[in-house]
Amino acid sequence: MDFRPTDAPYRNITTGGFQGTHRNHLAIGANATSCAKCHPGSNSYTTSIAMG
Repeated sequence: MDFRPTDAPYRNITTGGFQGTHRNHLAIGANATSCAKCHPGSNSYTTSIAMG
């Protein structure tokens, strides 16, 4: 599963886009542990937690 969010200039509820450049600095196939480098603790999130 590829956890990288779609990048957008703002939190776009229509596309699911997040602010940032996740797709530029994370490899395809990034997982929750990959996110923890910049978002400490995020590796323990589940899909029921809204990120953003």
